[in-house]
Amino acid sequence: MRTKYKRILAALAAAQPTRGQALEDVPAQEPWYSLDLRTQAREYRYFFYEKYGRFYLEVPYEGLYETEEAVWEAVTARRAA
Repeated sequence: MRTKYKRILAALAAAQPTRGQALEDVPAQEPWYSLDLRTQAREYRYFFYEKYGRFYLEVPYEGLYETEEAVWEAVTARRAA
């Protein structure tokens, strides 16, 4: 299980910004999966989804990033941790 979370956290750091915007509380693209993280400073909410064979990480009101398929598989639990 830890490997799965490490992979997801590494993907958050390595995601590449796109020109897309994240202007809503949740993505318009479905299905999506969310990951909520809480630190002492603030809470973070990340959304993951696939669109046209590409894999995205969306942070509401902050940005839209492209990520790797392996991250999508880890988030959706289609790949063994």
